[in-house]
Amino acid sequence: MIRFNRNTLVASALTLALAATISVSSAQAQIAETGDQTTLIKVEQRLANRGFEPATGVYSKLNGGVVTLTGSVETLRQSVKAERAIAKIRGVQRVDNHLEVASFGRPDESIRKDIQNTLDTYLSNQVFDWVEARVESGQVLLTGQVDNPSTQARIQRAITKVPGVWRLVNSVETLPVSLFDDEVRSQALVAIYSHPAFVGQGLLNNPSIHILVSHGRIALKGTVATLAQKRLAESLVRSGTLSYGVDNQILISRRIRS
Repeated sequence: MIRFNRNTLVASALTLALAATISVSSAQAQIAETGDQTTLIKVEQRLANRGFEPATGVYSKLNGGVVTLTGSVETLRQSVKAERAIAKIRGVQRVDNHLEVASFGRPDESIRKDIQNTLDTYLSNQVFDWVEARVESGQVLLTGQVDNPSTQARIQRAITKVPGVWRLVNSVETLPVSLFDDEVRSQALVAIYSHPAFVGQGLLNNPSIHILVSHGRIALKGTVATLAQKRLAESLVRSGTLSYGVDNQILISRRIRS
């Protein structure tokens, strides 16, 4: 009669359980690795379709659902575009974007000129919007207020395309929706641009004075040629609107902001 030692049976059971666990873990690892490989193929194909691949300086690797992008692109916009292209691929849990902007180091003054041209373009017929940009070592901070959110979005996209910009912080405020504010805007618009001193100064294109209204208060932005014009603009909106107050931030310069 064969007798089995209790300790021997327990040890054997533990050994079998451990072996089974190792086997399951190994199988799961193989499945995860196969899944990563399949996902990586999709990632590489998507990047290639968008014009990003090793030949263009963009490299990708994937581990546990996390895609890491390395290499370089010419603009911040391309970096954002590459990340967004793969972020929603099934199997991608996160994208670690370490792409460098190849144009990094471009002089701030050159960047600032391109950004100002962008702002001039997108604000050329937006009398109720105002956006300013500060540039420091290729980092851009946008501030201001807009009545039209789509203007803000278009400006942001355009600035990410400017060579040398490697980081963008958008702190532009969208003005609240208000029927009273809309009425004050209309009153201020008529008050300023119906006056002979401002007729022909770009109401429909490149307005010299921008009118920002929030909670019934008016802020005047822009550039005029003389102190008299600055004071006149403020006087016109104070007397011609139902606003709760006027903050006159108009600058004086012979070189009118266009």
